[in-house]
Amino acid sequence: MIEIIIGLTILGISGMITILTGPLGTGLILIGLTGLLTTLGYREVKTSPPERGMVTILKKKTHRTLGEGIKIVAPYLFIDVIMIKVEKDNIDFNFTDVRCKANNETSAPPTQQTISGASINVDIDLTFIPNSEKLPEFTDAGQKEGVKKILEGVLEEDLRQNGPEKTWEEWTAGKDLLTFMLLTKVINGTASTTFDKKESNKLKKQMIKGGVPDGHGLGILITNFNVGKVAPQGEIGKAAEQLAKEALERRSEVFESQTDVEIATILHNALEEKGIEKTFDQVLLEVRQRRSMREGKGSTFEIKGLESISDALKSLLGGR
Repeated sequence: MIEIIIGLTILGISGMITILTGPLGTGLILIGLTGLLTTLGYREVKTSPPERGMVTILKKKTHRTLGEGIKIVAPYLFIDVIMIKVEKDNIDFNFTDVRCKANNETSAPPTQQTISGASINVDIDLTFIPNSEKLPEFTDAGQKEGVKKILEGVLEEDLRQNGPEKTWEEWTAGKDLLTFMLLTKVINGTASTTFDKKESNKLKKQMIKGGVPDGHGLGILITNFNVGKVAPQGEIGKAAEQLAKEALERRSEVFESQTDVEIATILHNALEEKGIEKTFDQVLLEVRQRRSMREGKGSTFEIKGLESISDALKSLLGGR
């Protein structure tokens, strides 16, 4: 359409000049006029960073776009183009002090109970690309910075609205639901508070293939959306971290005890094969003493009869 208008314009002007000046004058003037019009209308839609040219008519944005390469437009006829970057943008959101549901019922022992009804911190990673079919909407939203502010407001509003529906323990254990809830808010305008695995997988595939359009008129395609970290805030977080540390230490102690028993069993069987009578408890004690010494937590002593298999014991206990 633009090219046709330019061609008709030049043809009309050349016709008028021919009538007034004759063929020779027409040729010279036409050459100069063509050069002038080309210079005025020269536009380049860059490939790096990738751009799209949004066509404007009478300074009004349209959904007509120009792809990469050199283009000639007609600004003198009020037909121009605005260059819009269409590269992917990644945004990291961090929301703090999101209040959760208060719940004082717990089956944990009193010494392991933490305060419920606390607040959580939520980290979200979102990647989008401008939708080439909706560049006017993208520019009206303020492009990258404007889109970021709008999305931040949408996500924060939904988080604070739905936060009190579950305890902080439930939210930290339910990142899949939280991700699905917030993503549906962005693309549909309303959040789904029930996790749908089939629909979630479908959306993930769409994002990978090319993106999912937003539902807020921002003119973007969502290509990645993930809730990275959900953690209790302040003293609650410290208490939860301490409980997790204690649980890990307990599992470590159980593992060490099981290992000691296994090593003691091997050594006790070896002693019996050699005809040396030692109780299992004596052998287990020596194993634990040697481990303590290896870890720098104590000293050891020898049980008569164990010297004959000391090399095997040292090997099993890490060469000590």
